Amino acid sequence: VAAEGEGIVVAYDYGADRKTTLPADIRHRIATIEGW
Repeated sequence: VAAEGEGIVVAYDYGADRKTTLPADIRHRIATIEGW
């Protein structure tokens, strides 16, 4: 999981060798912690 810019968080799917978006519930939890 990595931050790419403000409010943009991605996960890397090593099995598929590509970036993938995080599920909405996880994005929401990160946003709450970060205060976005």
